[in-house]
Amino acid sequence: MTHLLIALGAGINAVDGEGNSCLHLAMATEVFNSEDAPLDLLNECCTSLNLKIEERLSGIVVARYLASQGADFHHKNNKNNTPLDLIKDPNLRKKLETFLPPQCLLCRNKTATTKVHPCEHLLTCEECSNVPLKRCLRCLKPVTSRGRVGKNILC
Repeated sequence: MTHLLIALGAGINAVDGEGNSCLHLAMATEVFNSEDAPLDLLNECCTSLNLKIEERLSGIVVARYLASQGADFHHKNNKNNTPLDLIKDPNLRKKLETFLPPQCLLCRNKTATTKVHPCEHLLTCEECSNVPLKRCLRCLKPVTSRGRVGKNILC
């Protein structure tokens, strides 16, 4: 269903009245009943996370798929929780984090979309990109210029 909704143009980062995105809902759902799901897509996500085949319909796999579609894992709901905060198993959280776009190093709230040169590190979100930086926050090399990259960045 998630695949179909995205294909039909559903807003992947839309939120409900409590500020929950589809990722928050996926993390709150342990197993999805999805008999008609394209198994190749689920198997691909399952393989990328090194999950057992019987776990392929879990919320983590749905979240992995949503990550590949550009979902925002840094969005906080009204309870100040990101989707990652809802993952109880630290090993699964760590596996999923490897597929996520980098977080802004200044506000720690949004996806980093500004790259600094010459080191090419993604450091800040669009809102924080106006903050003058003389050195890269990751490697401390002098910053000569910066540029914005696309919204759907996946590591």
